Amino acid sequence: MLGEELWISRRPRDAAMFVSAVTSAVALGAVIAARRHRLRPAVILSAVQMALTLVYWEQMVRYFGRRPQPGDAQPQ
Repeated sequence: MLGEELWISRRPRDAAMFVSAVTSAVALGAVIAARRHRLRPAVILSAVQMALTLVYWEQMVRYFGRRPQPGDAQPQ
């Protein structure tokens, strides 16, 4: 995703960083739940992870959309 590449190169501390960290923690919880053969927590945490991934992707689309376009006038 172009927005993610742009975001990674600039590394702003924003909501996307928070969502990414929470998504990683939830994914780890899902893996641990699956390892312990706990179906319900594993399914719920996997669904939460996927929902957070979609939120993150939406943030990256908005981040990419806010970048300056070639040919735009630069403010003085």
